[in-house]
Amino acid sequence: MRTHAAMTITAAAIALTGATAGCESQDTMAREEQGGAAGSGEGAALAREALEPETDRVRKLLGEGFIGALDAPDRLEVYRIGLDGPAGAEKIGEWDVLGRGIDPDDAWRTTLREILYADDSWVWDMAKGCDPIPGVAVRVVAGGEMWHVAICFDCDILYIIDPDGTVRGEDFDPVRSGLVKLSKTALPDDAVIQGLKASG
Repeated sequence: MRTHAAMTITAAAIALTGATAGCESQDTMAREEQGGAAGSGEGAALAREALEPETDRVRKLLGEGFIGALDAPDRLEVYRIGLDGPAGAEKIGEWDVLGRGIDPDDAWRTTLREILYADDSWVWDMAKGCDPIPGVAVRVVAGGEMWHVAICFDCDILYIIDPDGTVRGEDFDPVRSGLVKLSKTALPDDAVIQGLKASG
């Protein structure tokens, strides 16, 4: 995939039902299924707005600015990124933009928030001996500023990039399958992303 007109993902397209593979926890599976059903009724709407990071260390990892932006963004955009872009390619962090996916809707954003805000989504206190090259980026635009989520599925490491370039990262092994599903939904024409496995 190289270029795509911005479209809107329907909530039905990201319904996260059925069994999941890999090392995903039961709690995470329940959160994803709730995210897939988001949008049905006043109770669901209130639950979405009530989402908050579960612990202080999650809040520190994500950053207050990013949390506020993801809770009430102007828009979200999804990009395919890597190191083999053409000369002059737009950059997200140190990586080239290779193409743009489908613009997510609120249900997609809710599922992302549920994944990122859970303490057990992250593998704390573990160092990996790899050199991450993210393949997917989510741009969160709010108040004239941009935050980015850069996701490496080779290493299962995710980075938060602030508008000033500050980068924070952590391992996301327990929720790989959820992030793979979101990425496949947003980048339906990308053969590499569509070929990702739910478990690493």
